[in-house]
Amino acid sequence: MEERFTLYDIIGILIPGAISLLLLIKAINYLGVNDIQTSNFTKWYGAVIFVIFSYVSGQVIQWIAKQATKISFIRKSWYQSSGVFSQDNKSYTEYFKNDLFNLINNIFKIPSSETTLENPLKESFDLVYAFVTQNKLALNAEIYYALFGLFRGLFVISLFGFVSAALFILCHSRCNVFLPSLNIITLMLLLFILILWVSFERAEYFSRLFVDSIYRSFYVYFQSRRN
Repeated sequence: MEERFTLYDIIGILIPGAISLLLLIKAINYLGVNDIQTSNFTKWYGAVIFVIFSYVSGQVIQWIAKQATKISFIRKSWYQSSGVFSQDNKSYTEYFKNDLFNLINNIFKIPSSETTLENPLKESFDLVYAFVTQNKLALNAEIYYALFGLFRGLFVISLFGFVSAALFILCHSRCNVFLPSLNIITLMLLLFILILWVSFERAEYFSRLFVDSIYRSFYVYFQSRRN
């Protein structure tokens, strides 16, 4: 299969990686640890190096984000596919959930003894997603997934920013390293808190849109064939 860059690679990995890299360079220059000239990135070789490091940085950020999903409330918010058929999900009617559940089991020949509506097969979404993408049924799903990756990455970046600002406040009067004024650090702390909240909520929102577009496209496709 031909490998290609997707929207997720650009929006979900490259952009968060570039943002984190620029913030790191800004912090290094501000603290006087080193003097990295960002103007070098406008030259072709500098731009290539920056893109490579941004992509690597973005991969690390997404890896950290995936580790964060081991926390139950983050996993429940960011991975909407796990709760589609639950009674708590009011986005779908009970009729739609039952019909979709039975459709998935029939299409993929999943034995009824292996799954119930309250405890669906964990791989159900992966099977539906593979079918939908192979048949190009939900073209907007890639956009939703890329935006989910973007805000998930911004959440990780702002979390590190929040922790760094908090540590700077704690050691402001004790550290010999030159630091910005306490007011500036406090403002940064509040800014990172705001970005944390917005990015977490947006990641949850686009995760829900992504899952909805996959399941609804799958359902509509087979409903049209029934008729």
